[in-house]
Amino acid sequence: MSALDGAVKVVQFGWIVLFTLAIVVGMIVIHRHQKAAPIDEREPERNRIARAAASRGWSYAATGSPITYGFSSPPFDQGELRRVFDVVNGGGAAWPFTAYTFRVARPDPKGPGEDTLDWRVLTTSLPGPTPLMVLSPGTVAARFLGAGVLETGAHDVLVESHAFNDRWRAGADDEAVAHAVLAPTVIAALSAAPASIVSVIIEDSTLVLVGRAPGGDLRWVDEWLPTLESVRSGIPDFVWDWQRDPRG
Repeated sequence: MSALDGAVKVVQFGWIVLFTLAIVVGMIVIHRHQKAAPIDEREPERNRIARAAASRGWSYAATGSPITYGFSSPPFDQGELRRVFDVVNGGGAAWPFTAYTFRVARPDPKGPGEDTLDWRVLTTSLPGPTPLMVLSPGTVAARFLGAGVLETGAHDVLVESHAFNDRWRAGADDEAVAHAVLAPTVIAALSAAPASIVSVIIEDSTLVLVGRAPGGDLRWVDEWLPTLESVRSGIPDFVWDWQRDPRG
């Protein structure tokens, strides 16, 4: 066998090895992809939440629309991907409410997959619309909600309560309306709110509490409901009359 023939055989053998490796790698990739195929790992958690809602006389839906359950203020304006799940509707002690998890997601810059952050959200309707008002816990909100939340609202609002001013930074589009909303009972309720609530939003005709709390059950809803109801009931009725007829 000539040197040329030997070289040809070596090249052919090399191609065979490369082809075989390509097949093996391809099979590994396919196998991994199949193992990562959609397996609903949240089903047990969803079942627990559904049972907890039913035991309280509340309704449960596994998912919801980010458009329906979104607002203009952080964290609802964040992330490239937004999802809503574990939607619970109930009667509460006084007014109907909606609770859900709002997931903000973005592609992971370090590799495949997503960076996600789950926010717990509790809302109730108000008798009428008001100018935008957002309460966030000072500069801490810049880390959790994004610096934009500190710029929400045209005016900073301070009240005669050191406990409130130490905990919350209030921004509002209409300072007079914000002071009217922040009646003494509302200030007391917000000052004593659970630490897991990190933002309070009044937008259009909705009162919104946003925070970070463990998922998997509805204990966070039980904990937050007294604050939601105290704030809702504490807003003076004249605010709604005023909004309907600002001249009065």
